[in-house]
Amino acid sequence: MNSLVFDKEPPPFAAPPYARDELLHEMLAGTAAVSAGSPALRLADPDLSSCRRSRLTYGELVQRSTQIACFLRAKGIIRGIE
Repeated sequence: MNSLVFDKEPPPFAAPPYARDELLHEMLAGTAAVSAGSPALRLADPDLSSCRRSRLTYGELVQRSTQIACFLRAKGIIRGIE
């Protein structure tokens, strides 16, 4: 079974300090807006026999996370309040 790890290479731009109240999806969207084609995630084991790709760019990561969020909303799942 493959697992995902974060790329050790920093994004190819000087990232401004993040806002402490900024949520993860907002940070990813901001990075994707600046550098959508840069690698965001890669598989720890790049053996492609069981998967199609070994990397996801920031743009692809935001696109997939948006698809998952839309699917969950369509199923009636909403953001919780603590």
